[in-house]
Amino acid sequence: MKKIVPLFVLFVAVLALAGCERRCRCYEHDGNVVYFSEDEVRATDGTCVNMREQAGQQFYYSLCEWEY
Repeated sequence: MKKIVPLFVLFVAVLALAGCERRCRCYEHDGNVVYFSEDEVRATDGTCVNMREQAGQQFYYSLCEWEY
């Protein structure tokens, strides 16, 4: 029984790390939600927070944050 608990904990940790993919969640001004992958964020400017403004000073979204 003592060997099962550490193996179970290790299994859960590996599963949590392997299945986790973060994406950038942006809220439009009308309440709709748009998601961007990490690759899409990297292709623009590299940060999720800065996805709010994509063309100069115009803000397309009211809030952008990472979702795990």
